[in-house]
Formats: sequence, C-alpha cells, structure tokens
Amino acid sequence: MRLTLAFLLLLLGGCAGSSKPPSFDTPPDVTPDGLQRFESPVFELVYVKPDLDLSSYNLIQIRPIGLGYKRDPAKGPMLLRPARNFELNQAQRTQVSRAFARAFTEAMTGDGRYRQVIDPEAGAMQVQLALARLEVNIPEAGADTSEKVMIDKAGEMTLVVEVSDAISGEPLVRGRDTYVVAGGGQSRADLNLEINSVFTQWAQDIRNGFDQLSPGRN
Repeated sequence: MRLTLAFLLLLLGGCAGSSKPPSFDTPPDVTPDGLQRFESPVFELVYVKPDLDLSSYNLIQIRPIGLGYKRDPAKGPMLLRPARNFELNQAQRTQVSRAFARAFTEAMTGDGRYRQVIDPEAGAMQVQLALARLEVNIPEAGADTSEKVMIDKAGEMTLVVEVSDAISGEPLVRGRDTYVVAGGGQSRADLNLEINSVFTQWAQDIRNGFDQLSPGRN
C-alpha cells in the first residue's frame, strides 16, 4: 500500500519522525511538499496544490483501501469500560473496504466524467483511500455480552485521502474527515447501515470537490 507513515501522521495532525503519537491539534497551513490548507465546508482538513486545475484529468486509478484501528482492539472477556473496540475479522475488513470502494467508484465513474484504470496512465489521477482510527464498540450478534458495557459511541472512523498524478507522483490533494456514530440502541446491523450511508456521502463529497477543482470543464 502506497500510503506512507509520513502521510498518515500529516493527515492525522502529527509530524513524521516524532516520537509522540499523532494529534489532531494545530495542523500546518502548508505541507512540507507545498500543498496549501484549503477551508472545506465538508471535510475537516484539506490540502490542495496551489492553482490546481483537475480539468485535464479524465482517468482515475483507485489504490486498494487501507484500514487501521484507532487503538488495538481489546482481547478477552468484555470489561466494564467507557467503550470496547471490537476487532473485525478478515471477511469483515474486506466487506468494509469493498463497500467503500463501490461507493467511491460509482460516485467517480457513474456519469462518465472519469474512467477507471488499473495501471498508471497519462491523464490519470491516482487516489489512495484509507479508513484510519477505526473503532467499533458494538459486538456482533451472538457475541458474549453477559457483562454490562457503557458505550458513549457506537463507532468512529476517519477517512484519509491522497490524490496524486498517476505518472509523476506529484501530490495534488490530501484530506481527512472523521465520523462518529453516537451510542444508544444500535445493533451491529444498524451500525453497518449507517456506515454504508456515510461511505456514500463521503464518496459524493469527494466527487463534488473534484468537480470544483475542474473549472475548465464547467
């Protein structure tokens, strides 16, 4: 996966090479490679290449979607704690990645504006997506829930996006956005439905952002 530690730390607010854990405090106005912070009405943090115009791009290469936990999932019996981070098995991780890939691919290619390619080509943007800081606090149906657990939120995830020129590797756009599912009476099925809805909205928000950065096609 091309997503680098330096990139993840940058998007999560930390500094590459620092011994401190990533923080969401005081992100820089300009990244080390020259992207400038852009005030987005939708995403919580966005960086864009100065004077960027995506009008010349009509192809898109979507890299495999990465997943990472906010903290290591808890092991062993359930304990009385504010939140319990349940681990997704490999099938569930694959399901989550594919669900977001479908939503994103549909948003980008559904109207023919972009055509998806497998390998880098001239005129292609390469998009790396990751679901970072993943937290699932609702057990699966049938799991041992004999011990009471206080849940202040059902789940959390942070979308991290990096867009670059597919041939040169030049960075074009980076961004992140966090979604928190409130605690309450949700089941794992309810959580899955809400997450799929968020995937659809995130995908459309990214597409809208690409359209705004393509003034030559308007």
